[in-house]
Amino acid sequence: MNRSGGSVKRILVFFILVSVPALVFLNLWQVFNYDALQAQVNALEKEQRDWLELNKRMVANLAIYSSPARLDKLAREEFDLIKSNGEKNIRILLTHKKE
Repeated sequence: MNRSGGSVKRILVFFILVSVPALVFLNLWQVFNYDALQAQVNALEKEQRDWLELNKRMVANLAIYSSPARLDKLAREEFDLIKSNGEKNIRILLTHKKE
């Protein structure tokens, strides 16, 4: 009986000696994995901020390009169009003949 008690004790000591380094290794692996994931998250957050900044600039440009004052000026200067004073307008559609 003494022999089997010593055998269990040896197995328990062996298990502890093996499990402690294994747990330390798993902890280190988890730290490295966490650091890699954190770096990836930081890169994605930076990319998201860049996209949001680009989106803000594009919305501002769209507001500038579609402003009524700019369109009125463009119509007058580039296309020689004049603004109607509420008169009845006639629309003329031109079609091309197919040959």
